[in-house]
This record gives sequence, C-alpha cells and structure tokens, in this order.
Amino acid sequence: MPTRVVDPRRRSLREMAFSVVASDMAFFCTIVFLCFFSEALTSPVLAPYFLHPHIHPHILPGSTVALRAFILGGALSLYRFGEFAGSPILGHLSDCIGRKPVALFMFAAIAFGHLIGAYALHERIVDLLLVSQYVIGFFSVLLVLVFSEIARRQEGAEKTQAFGWVYLSTSLAFVFGPYLGGHLVDGIFSDTVNYARPYLAAAAINLLVCVLVVFFFPTKGPVERKSERFDPFEGFVDIMRVAAHRSLRRLLLVNFLLYLSIDFVFHFCFIYFVRVWSFNSAMTGEFQSVLSVAMVLTQAVVIKPLAMRHSRRRVTRAAAFGLSLMLLIVVLPQDYFWLYFIMPCVGVMMALATTNMSVLISDSVEHDIQGRVMGVAHSARVLGSALLSLIGGVLVGISPKLPILVGATAAFLAAMFLGSRRYRPMAAESVSSELSPSGSAVER
Repeated sequence: MPTRVVDPRRRSLREMAFSVVASDMAFFCTIVFLCFFSEALTSPVLAPYFLHPHIHPHILPGSTVALRAFILGGALSLYRFGEFAGSPILGHLSDCIGRKPVALFMFAAIAFGHLIGAYALHERIVDLLLVSQYVIGFFSVLLVLVFSEIARRQEGAEKTQAFGWVYLSTSLAFVFGPYLGGHLVDGIFSDTVNYARPYLAAAAINLLVCVLVVFFFPTKGPVERKSERFDPFEGFVDIMRVAAHRSLRRLLLVNFLLYLSIDFVFHFCFIYFVRVWSFNSAMTGEFQSVLSVAMVLTQAVVIKPLAMRHSRRRVTRAAAFGLSLMLLIVVLPQDYFWLYFIMPCVGVMMALATTNMSVLISDSVEHDIQGRVMGVAHSARVLGSALLSLIGGVLVGISPKLPILVGATAAFLAAMFLGSRRYRPMAAESVSSELSPSGSAVER
C-alpha cells in the first residue's frame, strides 16, 4: 500500500514551530524553566535591598536592622500567603475549565505583578512592593497545574522521572537566573545599581510564556475530565476534606515540614550570607547558582535509578535526614569559601526530597482530582512557610543563624514522621472516593 507523502511546503507555521517543542514533556519543561527563570532573576534582589550595609540608608532611613529584617520577612511571607490563597483556587479551577486557560491568565497576572514590583523598587515604595509580592505569589502555582497534567499521562517510575524532569527544569533556571539577576542589579549593562531591572526582565519572560501557552499548549493525550461548575471556595473546602483524611494528612504534614526547611534554604540561608559576609546581589546569585547546579545534576542523573531500586518513601526520608544535617553544617564555617562545598550537598538533598515527595502525594489520589489535591498540598506547605517567613524575619533580627536551625529541625521532623510505623499509605481509589464532593473525608 503506497504511503502518503506530505508536501513539506504545505506545513503550517504552527507545525514547523511544533517541531521545536517536540513532545508534551518538552513543552511543560520549557514553560516551567522560563517561569522559574523569571523568579530566579528576582531572587537575589530583596535581601540586599533591605539589609546590605551600603544600601539600606536609602531604604526606610532611620530604621534599625531588626525592623528591616522584619519587613523583609513580611515581604517573603506575603508571597507565600498569596500562594496559599491561589493554589486551591487555581488548582480546582484547572480541574473545572482546563489547564490551558488557567495557565494563560496566570502568566499574564505574574507579568503584571512584576511590573508593579519594578516600579515599587525603583521609587522605593515599600507598601507597593509588598502588594506586588502577594500578587506574584497568588498566581505562582504552575507546578500544581503541570504535575496534575503529567499525572494524567504517566504512571510508576515514568511519572517519577517526569516529575524529576520538571524539577530539573526549575533547578536549571536557578543555575543561570540568580547569577544574571544579581549582575543586572549591580550594573552588567551600566555602572549604576538598579534593583528594578530583574523585575522588568521577569515581566517580559512571563509575557513570552503567554504566547507559548496560546500556540503550543498540548491538546493530545488522555481526555481531560472537567467539572461543570466552579466554586471559588471549593478549594478551601478541599483543604478541610484532605485534613480530615488520616493518610493524606500525614503526607501533607511531612510535605509541610520538608518544604519549610527548603524555603528556609532559599530565603534565609542567603539572608545569613548577607548579614555575616555582606554579600551583594551578584554574590548572592552566584551561590544560588552553585546550589542549583547540584540540583540539576541530581535530577538528571540520580532520580530515575533510585526510583527503580528504592521506594519513594525511603528516598524521601533519607534525603530529609541529609538536608537536616547539611543545614546544621551551613552555619559552621568562618570563611564563605567552604560554601562552595557545602551548598552542592544541600542541593543534592533538596532535589531528592522534592521530587519523591511530590510523587508520593500524587500516587495517593486518582487522576480526576490531581489538581485539587496537589493544590491543597501546595497550599498547606506555603501557609506554614508564610507564617514562619514572617517569624523568620524576627529571628534574623535576633541572630541570622536561627532560621537556618529551624529549617534543619523541620527537615529532621519530616524524616521522623515519614519513617513512623504508623504511616500506612492507602489506595488512590479509596482516597479519591472519600475526597469526592459527594463523599466524606472522615475516617471510618
């Protein structure tokens, strides 16, 4: 039977462009990379903006270090409070109307938030900067949508590897983003220091992602089941349903503690470096990149082999113990040179813990409520991070080591809870039936 030959001249522009984004996973990893690259660009901005000894006289003149540290903690916590509010709403909305429209609106809103932040930083309007942090955080829930979509398409070790590729994309963004963002602040293109530049670049990147979502969001794969009605408060009801379920409640507690320690790494380790060694934005970005290189290599090389040989619970527990130990070691050196050896070890433990923890939660539920449960899991951990980021700002005013020690304790507790003999994961079908809107989540 003769095969049909397609004239290459008849291929549309969209089809030719699709050859670049050759698969669904490639697309998801691309937008995850770009989204987190925009976040990485801004990551070395706030700590030096508020705490560097040669900058703060122009920010809140007459204020003490403790007050500026508290406001910095407030800015970080508002980002997390935004994530807490946005995760269940946007996760549930994506289950109702589909991932693509939610993703498109989300990226546009993030771009708008970065524009507000750029203006606030340039004009030194602290109140407006705090508002921008909340707006950006509310819509920064891309991983909830991506993990929910992947869970419809992959299972077993393949899903673990897919989650690993997504986390690799986030880590890869933080290899280059902080370094470039720090140098954008400190004058890579001019001799002047300008904290708004990374935020402007982040806004442009998110607008680019909007275009990619419009034209290239995958439409193939399993049919996406959608609800007929969206209730904006349903996401918060889901939190109560999940909290009443014993098996998921324990997983969410571990997830909360684990990410609490990781958030302290990303925020308060670098605040510690600013306070102890007076890091500027460029040096802060450099060590964030060192941390991310280790995460990238771990996710690219180690994740799948471990998933094929060991249970995800065992790997997550070992990584949590390792992270706790490495955070204790972070505060020991007198010379920051040793951080070039310590931070990669921290990155390895973080990469192993985050990937396997997400798969543990995803495996606990059926495909049709992935968005809701992943959104609830995201909300649970960022709520704790929001509260403790605020407290962390107070702790920094007392001693810059204290938040890191709190993070080490949280990682240790996560490992202990995950290793408890009382931990007994339930079948996904059982969990899903109990979390359905018509069902009850109360243990029988």
